[in-house]
Amino acid sequence: MTPSFHKLNHGQMAYQWSHDPCTNPLVVLHGLGDSAINTYAPRFANTVLKDTPALFIDFPGFGEGSADIHYPASIEAMATDVATLLGELHVHSTTVFAHSMGANVALILAEDNPQLVSQLVLAEPLLQREQSVLAAGIAKHSEESFVARGYKMLVRATSLQAHRGDVAAMAFLPTLRMANPTTLYRSAVSLLIAREPGFPTLLQNQKQHTTLLIGGKSEASTANIEIDGIRVEIVPNAGHFMMVEQADATACAILNLVNGRIMREFRNG
Repeated sequence: MTPSFHKLNHGQMAYQWSHDPCTNPLVVLHGLGDSAINTYAPRFANTVLKDTPALFIDFPGFGEGSADIHYPASIEAMATDVATLLGELHVHSTTVFAHSMGANVALILAEDNPQLVSQLVLAEPLLQREQSVLAAGIAKHSEESFVARGYKMLVRATSLQAHRGDVAAMAFLPTLRMANPTTLYRSAVSLLIAREPGFPTLLQNQKQHTTLLIGGKSEASTANIEIDGIRVEIVPNAGHFMMVEQADATACAILNLVNGRIMREFRNG
């Protein structure tokens, strides 16, 4: 499969099907600086998810997507763009698997467009600003200084980590190099800004069946996440970048949740 593109006023979103288009695929959204098409699509193809119809979406300015200087790159704008794309593709009542920043986008997507999402599988969304590492490191710059210098420093630091054998950094480096620096900066800032309701409240108020996936070796695993009605699943021996670090275990967890949704819908007629 090759990417297709959804044109926007200030760029384009990229998307790729794993199989023939359908109305209820597993929708996959990526994190800050990442790419669903380049990171997740090839890994899904080598796991138990290989036969699951999936729709991989790259936000404008990330991966195969593109954005110009006028794209706001806010979490809300990305959620709106995804909703528009899903509507045009006639996708509805689907499971959304989303990682990190993508999980925050998914929370807003589901809140504003409940008809599009029947289940959320959220891999370590950013629920508290103080838990942020990447976004906070980006947002400490001004936009001008990050685009001029900070982005190159981030790529260099990630490259050094990759050369030391860090598996997550090795996977992240190629997509980080693809990211539009301005979009990367604006997305990081938007992820961290105070909003009402905040992301923990959005998570608490979700009407969709929602599961949090947490890496067993991630700092998020010590965050004492206790939210009524929200199931928490731990991916053993994984950090924040769980689909890269423990692809098989993460894929099994996702597939079990997808199959659980199908069984619930069958029982409910």
